[in-house]
Amino acid sequence: MRSFFLLALCCSNIVFASVTTLEEQLKQAIYQNNSSQIQSLLYQYQQQPQQDLTLKSYAEAKLAALQHNYDVAIRIYRKILSERPELNSIRMELAKVLFADRQDSSARVQFDKVKSVKNLPSSAYQLIERYIDALNSRNSWQFDASVSYLKTDNVENVSSSSVIENTGFVKGAGMLPQKAQGFAYNLGINRDFNLIGSHYLGVSNETYGKTYWDNHQYDDLFSRTFIGYAYKKNDTTLRLQPFYEKRWYGGNPFHWSNGAEISYSFWLSQNWQNQTALEYEKRRFFKDNPQASNIRTASTTLIWYRNPEQIFYLGAAFSQQRLQERQYSSDIQNLRLGWLQEEAQPVVDSLFVYRVSDVKPETLKEPRRFQICWSEDGYKAFLLLNDYPHAVFDFREFVGYNHTKFPEPELGSMWRHKETTPELVEKWLIS
Repeated sequence: MRSFFLLALCCSNIVFASVTTLEEQLKQAIYQNNSSQIQSLLYQYQQQPQQDLTLKSYAEAKLAALQHNYDVAIRIYRKILSERPELNSIRMELAKVLFADRQDSSARVQFDKVKSVKNLPSSAYQLIERYIDALNSRNSWQFDASVSYLKTDNVENVSSSSVIENTGFVKGAGMLPQKAQGFAYNLGINRDFNLIGSHYLGVSNETYGKTYWDNHQYDDLFSRTFIGYAYKKNDTTLRLQPFYEKRWYGGNPFHWSNGAEISYSFWLSQNWQNQTALEYEKRRFFKDNPQASNIRTASTTLIWYRNPEQIFYLGAAFSQQRLQERQYSSDIQNLRLGWLQEEAQPVVDSLFVYRVSDVKPETLKEPRRFQICWSEDGYKAFLLLNDYPHAVFDFREFVGYNHTKFPEPELGSMWRHKETTPELVEKWLIS
């Protein structure tokens, strides 16, 4: 009987030692963020008759977070804290997962709670400060501005011929090329206000224009304001943004537009991303103008991040512009194939292939001359028809299209559109 008791005690000690060792291994795997080990050790630990339920839940939450199942991780962490609110390490993990899931307001609350802990290690305090700085940065006003000098001998891109073609009529002085000097400017501002969870209020404005100090009748100014809803998760961003746009030409109101844009960006996998946008714009003029129109646009881009230094993307866009004068209406299709390569000393790190159809007949008068030019930095491509700057494409932002305009997805956010001008081409073309 005594021998049996000693044998049972010995076996009990071995089992206890085994469970203790397994717990330590599981804690170490959690500390090292090793998802494969956590998964393996957690399975073994769940088979044990004696379990630390808090440790088990912690491992499940950590594994879910490492697998980007943030909703599951957040739910488990909150359950642990409802039972053990004194576990500040769990609260810190919850804050980090909320941060990754773009629930910024909730993340800040948890970081502030951990920050208030007495005798908090300096390393933990510094880590919290870095997270708070990141929250402040991505929830603050973002600005983008540029100014450039303009000088042109033909501000309206009109023919220099003194007679009207096929009529014999002589042009007046106002119909001939006009000189102008001034500057072009662009100002962008945007901010997302976190309302609750992953729900945001997005506000943005883009203003761009040209001012000629010696010829103000050709001053041009666009301003578009977005105010709308955004839903942001770690791998998804959805935006529904009504907008208002107004244009001034020669210092006088020219036209105004309102409409809405829906954009959706999501990660298909670790290396594949899709960005899609739909837009409707109703354009009106302050004076009767046959160019009043409805513009519908759809655009999508598939992006492959082959590695941190190399990106490929394929996209397509369709824009339908219906004017009051139906004969001037147009449809535009666009196909994009791009490659970005980061090098230590890049020369040209972008490739752009596209197709434009339904080009206006007057743009393709004989003789037809088709050119594609590149900017010196390799980011901008220019389409010239009969030496006329028909379109400008920028791999970081969409610059313009001659007869209509449509937003293009960028690698990371939506591209915006600007007017195409000879000065813009002259500024960027390789001399």
